[in-house]
Amino acid sequence: MLKEALKTEVPKYARSIDFNPNTPERFTMILQCARSGCGEVVAAAGEVWTEPEANHENEVEWVRGYRPHYMRPAPPLIEVPKKTPAEVVKELKLSFELYWVDYNVCASRLRTSLERMMDHFGVTKTRIHKKDPAKPGKRRMLDLSARIDMFAKKVGTKEHSDTLHALRTIGNLGVHSSKVSQAAMLDAYQLYEIALEDLFKDKGESTKDIIKRLRAHR
Repeated sequence: MLKEALKTEVPKYARSIDFNPNTPERFTMILQCARSGCGEVVAAAGEVWTEPEANHENEVEWVRGYRPHYMRPAPPLIEVPKKTPAEVVKELKLSFELYWVDYNVCASRLRTSLERMMDHFGVTKTRIHKKDPAKPGKRRMLDLSARIDMFAKKVGTKEHSDTLHALRTIGNLGVHSSKVSQAAMLDAYQLYEIALEDLFKDKGESTKDIIKRLRAHR
């Protein structure tokens, strides 16, 4: 945290001489990455909370903490491989920001990143449906579930199907309900990180590339 970067304030209507752990209090904070060569500056805001904690003499002390509801630019919640498509990364970064605001909207943005992944692999968005084989069909949009199934056929393996469908399910909950919890989002991110690492990790040069380079020396 930058020096003198933390500010807190209690609303006028809630101010009191007596201590009350439930008194609403807000904070703003400026954070800076300590990593050499980075120094990124992050604006954060949220609520101050107070909870009891026993000290070494077993006496109760009230400890203050800070719960962010806004962080921009938001720190990455998972490691994203460098070769991950830009459109997938764009949606993931938005989900990182929304994680601090609303888990449901965050989950829906993660779902959108799956759609962009399907686009990257060339999975079609539409299909022609025919009720009568003798008549021209109508082109209709495919849902994400169908696209994930087509992705498995395209890459020749169902290795990632269960993972992608699980992430789609969390995304659907975010779009259609209010049942997405923090724990569910953290599990989803962990699962997504494994999938991205497997799909887009830097595998180095292929044998074919090395052979091609050696042949050029003839």
